[in-house]
Amino acid sequence: MKKLLLVLLAVASLSTVAVAQSNVSKGKFIVGANVTELNLDILQDFSLSLDAGGGYFIADNFAILGQVGAGFADDITLFRLFVGAGYYIMPTATGAFNIKALVGFNTGKVYGYSDTAFAAMIGAGYSFFLNDYVSLDPMLNLGIPFEEGDVSLGLGIGFSIYF
Repeated sequence: MKKLLLVLLAVASLSTVAVAQSNVSKGKFIVGANVTELNLDILQDFSLSLDAGGGYFIADNFAILGQVGAGFADDITLFRLFVGAGYYIMPTATGAFNIKALVGFNTGKVYGYSDTAFAAMIGAGYSFFLNDYVSLDPMLNLGIPFEEGDVSLGLGIGFSIYF
């Protein structure tokens, strides 16, 4: 009886890992949108960002990413283009922790002046796998300018589609 229980437990564990790997396994594509990003810096005015992106898993749990987006705040409108990588940690059938690192540039109007600046973005979050193809992705993002400017901390919620 003990052996049967151990065998069933082992099979259940392996099948959970197999289901989880299907979303973030090598050769898969990911596309998604960050539907809101609220600036958490209490010293600045409210801001909102909308981003869309995609990527390709070059190895299990590891994707090369691209992202485009727009950010809005009082007297500021920015458009951005970023590239980078993302890694999914400890995937299960229901979700996985994830981290991402991106570099790119922002361009647009800042208080009436045109501006272009290079920046980096680091994010950490959790992907809740709703099924084999869709996840809900809350994330905390840190924006780091390479030049003069403020570091920003933002809370985002998005979704991703895997195929």
